[in-house]
Amino acid sequence: DVYFYQVGLRLGLNAILEDGVLMGFRELSGIDLENEKNPIWPASTAYFDKLYGPRHWSPPATTLNFSIGQGEITQTLINMVKFYEGLASEGRASTPYIVRPTSDKSVDLGLTQAQLDGLRHSLIAVVERGTAAASRRRDLAVAGKTGTAQNSHGKDHGWFIGFAPADKPELVVGAIMEFAEHGSSVAPYVVRALRRELLGPDTVGTIKIKALLDETTVPQDTAPRPVELNPDSAAARARQDSIRLAAPPQVIADSLPPPSERP
Repeated sequence: DVYFYQVGLRLGLNAILEDGVLMGFRELSGIDLENEKNPIWPASTAYFDKLYGPRHWSPPATTLNFSIGQGEITQTLINMVKFYEGLASEGRASTPYIVRPTSDKSVDLGLTQAQLDGLRHSLIAVVERGTAAASRRRDLAVAGKTGTAQNSHGKDHGWFIGFAPADKPELVVGAIMEFAEHGSSVAPYVVRALRRELLGPDTVGTIKIKALLDETTVPQDTAPRPVELNPDSAAARARQDSIRLAAPPQVIADSLPPPSERP
């Protein structure tokens, strides 16, 4: 993080906020799904003056926070995948869609070709020798970035967004996994998806990461638990089995006569 702290201090908070607005961090992705959440990205320092009071927040500390993606920021996974699509292409992020696009509008990231090349080189290095190096494969060069979403209720959540082939991108895949703690735990799943789609299903195998295998363990999170929508899922069956095994044995004696009346 120290490198990004130094870069952030050189850029300044105003430039960080203005560039974030330009790159679409303040806007909905535009995907054809209802109820997409609005991201949080302050348009200017007036946001902090209004939220905390002009003399009750620290511009240097806020600059450091924003330099590493922390602080008064929220982004959806689809909005970040849209941003990475811009990094993987010619610097323009198009509107994502599932069935049909809602708009032909694209976002110009405002980056020069030299800046795009530099960012791609750094994203390739993350997988080649950085925090996602364990996911590197010889048959497909992947560029991407690991990340961590802090969770005040328990273990942090892990992020990874990647695109491939790194030198001529065709596909962008992103994932966030609850309680995975680090993006390095998520990267194998994203790389596996990229390899399956680009190289074929025969190229992928089973991923074994201990932290993500056991769905029956009690979650270390105090937030409300999601409702299991599919009663036939493995997680639902395992939960039912654990409840049944934990229940005390029942003795069926209601139909028996009192001991004094038994032969």
